[in-house]
Amino acid sequence: MSIAEVRKLPLREKLQIMEAIWQDCAERREGGFSSTTSSTDNRQRSGEVDEAIFDRGRDSTMMTYKGYRGSVRFDDAAEIFHGEVTGVRDVVTFLGRTVDELKTAFHDSIDDYLEFCKSRGEEPDKPYSGRFLLRVDPVLHRRLVELSGDDGDSLNNWIASRLQALVGTIQGEQAGGGDGEKPRS
Repeated sequence: MSIAEVRKLPLREKLQIMEAIWQDCAERREGGFSSTTSSTDNRQRSGEVDEAIFDRGRDSTMMTYKGYRGSVRFDDAAEIFHGEVTGVRDVVTFLGRTVDELKTAFHDSIDDYLEFCKSRGEEPDKPYSGRFLLRVDPVLHRRLVELSGDDGDSLNNWIASRLQALVGTIQGEQAGGGDGEKPRS
């Protein structure tokens, strides 16, 4: 079934297709599914996509919509772009033959996913919660608490501000505007 045919289906049928795909993915995970395509082969088949439209990730092309990010690959043999939403537990995929088709399919997939969750009375996965667990040596932990206290800040805010500064420095370097200096801690 083509993307154009799927788009014409009523929402109920789209939701049934999505549910079948999710069920299939769940069964594959339980059964120890392993891809028959190596990561090296996938990287070799990745195509360049208009960088004015997409953000370049380190190893793949990324696009964003409503806070969700999609990883995009180009299959040269099938002459089609295919992608998957990253950072969520649910499986949300999209594909297109042109950049415009791909963007539309990505937006439609996110919108359909959000509508699907709403129709089931479920909260959709959020791309990131804003929390992550970090394990460090207890001596380092103590020193970080001391440094944050010396600055009159909580450990969480102190570390978050330094991570933000680090990300800004890295982005500046990638854009060619970085001076090579790392933020002081």
